[in-house]
Amino acid sequence: MFSSVESLEHRLMREEPAAEPQNELKELKEVKEPKPQPKLKNKKLFPKSKLFSNWGEDLSEEEQRVAERAFVQYGYNVFLSDRLPLNRSLPDTRNPRCATKIYPKQLPTISVVLIYLDEALSILKRAIRSIIDKTPAHLLKEIVLVDYHSTNETQRPLNQSSEGLCGNSPSSLICLLVRDTSMQVFPGPFSQKVILSVRVAFFVVDPEAFVITLEVRGLLQCSGSPTVMGILVADRLFLGEIGVLDKGMQIYGGENVELGIRVWTCGGSIEVVSCSKIAHIERCDRAHKPYALDLSIPLKRNALRVAEVWMDDYKNNVLISWNLPLKDHGIGIGDMSERKKLREKLKCKPFKWYLENVYPQLDTWEDLASYGAMRNILSENNLIDQGPVPGSVPILYQCHFYSPQGQEIRNKHTNRCLEIAQGQDSYYHLVIQTCSGQHWRIQNVIKDF
Repeated sequence: MFSSVESLEHRLMREEPAAEPQNELKELKEVKEPKPQPKLKNKKLFPKSKLFSNWGEDLSEEEQRVAERAFVQYGYNVFLSDRLPLNRSLPDTRNPRCATKIYPKQLPTISVVLIYLDEALSILKRAIRSIIDKTPAHLLKEIVLVDYHSTNETQRPLNQSSEGLCGNSPSSLICLLVRDTSMQVFPGPFSQKVILSVRVAFFVVDPEAFVITLEVRGLLQCSGSPTVMGILVADRLFLGEIGVLDKGMQIYGGENVELGIRVWTCGGSIEVVSCSKIAHIERCDRAHKPYALDLSIPLKRNALRVAEVWMDDYKNNVLISWNLPLKDHGIGIGDMSERKKLREKLKCKPFKWYLENVYPQLDTWEDLASYGAMRNILSENNLIDQGPVPGSVPILYQCHFYSPQGQEIRNKHTNRCLEIAQGQDSYYHLVIQTCSGQHWRIQNVIKDF
């Protein structure tokens, strides 16, 4: 029995001219080989998830479930991170002249301290690998991992895999403190200074796609900075002499400001190293920050602690900036005696020197008479609000707190007053008009005016 192709060839040899078989065979081939069908897209199981807004089209339904669970837990794309190589290369986007800089051959060795809290294992491993790959082996003494009470049990698998990460064992002591380990190091050695900050040479890595989305460019030369942006390099002995970090700080926030003021006023300096860069994964939202859901309380406490020790006559500015009363604010800041003794021991300069020589751009608010929410006695439920930005034209907005103090707000040149009046829509609006005797109440008064 002949196949269909053999039967066709036999018939063609008997009945058709020799020129035709190729065309019919071609037609037969087209019939027997079905056209490729368009690939069907997988159903999106989490259409409202930020993770899948621009990523994950080709994931199966099970892969989507795995990726979403990890994203909800960590706040970044762990599914993708787990599948990226630990030694993935990043583009060198520094100023081209950075590559030609010559560094001293005799540099101090370095210990790297990584403090982490509930980070994915692949993130930790990539941070370690990038430090090893981007640091000359003879300078790297050790990498110290500090688990800050993680709940996701990464320590055991990290210990099991660390041997393979460290190919050339780190062999060093300056201290690199990293606020968290969701970071990756760029090429470029740190030069030896008192305190070096990677503040303006800072990248943000998109938490969904793991690509660099933002670069804040710095100058090529080291430049002074009034404070530290989380990641710093410091001489271990100097950092110890000036009191390391204030252990009275809680959770997060303010320690970089405190260290900045202390270093400058107590004989040191802070310089930005713009030829050294760090890529940092910013978690997708505040809810995924591992420290605390509401940071406002520790932030206020830490700021008031800094003010009490270091800011002298300007400490009320911190109360004003947080809209707290000048007296009886009710926030405990802990025992300050040790830090005040440290300041005396180090013979540190006054905060006024810091304002004049390190941060002259900072507004000192010396002419401030009052602060806080301001409402009109005619409509107790509304207050003056900043209004939309840009422009910041004041508007009337619903309020929810105040303490009594009132008088009119009058323009000295026009003799007209800032008041409120009902519009055609029956709502109250801010107006400038002939003074009608309306008074305003403002929350906090510094001095009579």
